[in-house]
Amino acid sequence: MQNINSQAGAALFVSLIMLLVLTIIGVTAMRSSVLEEKMAANTMNYNATFHAAESAIENALDDTNSLVQAILTEDTVTVNLDIGDSSISSSADVTYMGSGIAYGFSLGQNSSAFSSYSFDATGSASRTNNGANVSMSQGVRRIGPNV
Repeated sequence: MQNINSQAGAALFVSLIMLLVLTIIGVTAMRSSVLEEKMAANTMNYNATFHAAESAIENALDDTNSLVQAILTEDTVTVNLDIGDSSISSSADVTYMGSGIAYGFSLGQNSSAFSSYSFDATGSASRTNNGANVSMSQGVRRIGPNV
């Protein structure tokens, strides 16, 4: 009997230590999952703005009027794009860089009727609710009739 009385309270002390260790592990796991959730949200926001900037560039380069305007004015033309999300604004600036020989037309008929036009398109997009910003640049050549 004397051995049992000398251990009174030891089980309580050990169980409290185990409870403390389990609580620390649980809190650490919660912090880790919250951080992972924030990283995933930031990646999603970056991807949305990246695709919006890329779409703005493609939209500007597919718009023949903006390309012709850039050639004629020899100035930067801005094309805004509404992607259907009010929290994302995107636009592209198209700059005429010059013209040269149209490859594939240089030795044949009508070689003087066509030129290769070089453009630089810079797309940018931003998300207003979290501050995600993306800017990218793309060069392109288009073959067309002489202007």
